[in-house]
Amino acid sequence: MKSRYEILAKDKGYYVDLQGNAFSARGKKVGTRGSDPYMYIGIRVSETKVIKVYVHRLQAYQKFGDAIFDKGIEVRHLNGDSFDNSYENIAIGTPFENAMDSSVYTAFAHNIRLVDGVYLQESVSSYADVINALTEGGAIHTYTAVDGDTVESVVNATGVSFDSLAQMNPELLTLDQEIPAGTVITTGASSAELIKVKVVRRDTETVAIPFDTQNTESDQYDFGKVVTLQEGADGSEEITYETTMIDGAVTDRQAVAYNVLQAPTPEITVTGTKLKNGMIAKVGSGSFIWPVPNYKYVSRWMGNGHRGADICAAYGTPILASDSGTIIAAGWHYSYGNYVEIDHGNGYKTLYGHMSSIAVSQGQAVTQGQVIGYVGSTGNSTGNHCHFEMSYNGALFSAYTLFSGM
Repeated sequence: MKSRYEILAKDKGYYVDLQGNAFSARGKKVGTRGSDPYMYIGIRVSETKVIKVYVHRLQAYQKFGDAIFDKGIEVRHLNGDSFDNSYENIAIGTPFENAMDSSVYTAFAHNIRLVDGVYLQESVSSYADVINALTEGGAIHTYTAVDGDTVESVVNATGVSFDSLAQMNPELLTLDQEIPAGTVITTGASSAELIKVKVVRRDTETVAIPFDTQNTESDQYDFGKVVTLQEGADGSEEITYETTMIDGAVTDRQAVAYNVLQAPTPEITVTGTKLKNGMIAKVGSGSFIWPVPNYKYVSRWMGNGHRGADICAAYGTPILASDSGTIIAAGWHYSYGNYVEIDHGNGYKTLYGHMSSIAVSQGQAVTQGQVIGYVGSTGNSTGNHCHFEMSYNGALFSAYTLFSGM
């Protein structure tokens, strides 16, 4: 039994390939269509009605074996027994698609299909009602000129560019042209909602892939010195995007493919950890390190009511834990400003004051050499420095006894 819907060529029973050659339903070549660049495909919906869809000959059906295809999608077997409802892709391909531009394709924004089947009579709408439903919402937009209107005032009132207005209204020639009151100007058009067409364009962009920095530490270099072993270089990749437009407005843009053209080269650096002579002090079975290796000078040591050493350094210079231990205080003090105190668990404690910011919190365990804060001038201070106190079993002693070479 034949399908209710039949795909017809311009001449009933013929099918046309990309070169315009005509074939019979059985695939026999019966002639050449000549140079006519357009043809239509008819979709028979009843004995008397055929919906005509005009397509460019280059977008017409191709014959492959025993079936007719449109862009690789099977539309109808030559034996006439089936139809898969893919015809709508033909209907909307012109004028949105260019047969020579494979980066653009079109489709209906909504999924509308012809489905063959058996239905209750009361559920069937008339042909006129279906057409009205499909075309509802489609309209031509206009502007009616008032006294004193010029082309420029219409552009400002409607937001439509002069070029667009001139294309739709050829009589509009210049921006200062006066328009008589009551003149109806076409400003645009909107598609019927159910048969809106979406145009999807694929495009590619080449973008940089930032390089990473890989850093290690080494005691072969002075503390804080950064040595670059390998320069970094950005890579590049192509990103393919699909941009969807409906009625000329972009509704979606997504990256759908990535292609790395050049992998980035990482930057490889080494940070020195070697302390200078005098920055390490042995105490019993343990040791202390100088808390600000990148210091400038010591402005004063403990004495005459001053409780510690003032180690001068640039603002933001890292302050290190002189030995491992537990943070017993990390916060604000009216005199010390931002400060940190560490209990080293063996009777020794150290305190670090006037920090610009604190990098640890109370109760945290720290290791020797770990950054605990940064040099500043908070609290009772007249310049950027780290106030450094040392105590043993509750009694203060001068850091000079351990770091006399500083």
